[in-house]
Amino acid sequence: MSKLNKHFLKDLENYWHCEARDASSGSDLLHALSHPSHPISGQDFKSALAAAIERRTIDVKEYEEITGLDFEDTGEVVEDLRSLWTMMYGDESSLR
Repeated sequence: MSKLNKHFLKDLENYWHCEARDASSGSDLLHALSHPSHPISGQDFKSALAAAIERRTIDVKEYEEITGLDFEDTGEVVEDLRSLWTMMYGDESSLR
């Protein structure tokens, strides 16, 4: 696992876990990503999130462990990630 992917997944776990989700989750994560000492940049996170959505790079079981939620298939994982995308980046038509 790459260092970027490790930090991307950790950010999902910290800010998108079932116990952490609320109306401010996206802005909280964006704020953390903007901090100079954060392990990855906001652009790196955005690119990793886009890849996870477009290429379905996160396994269902792995995502369930990260979020603490149950998902039936990869399609549901992608829809959940799209919800995070919308919360963070609004209606940007391009994921990149």
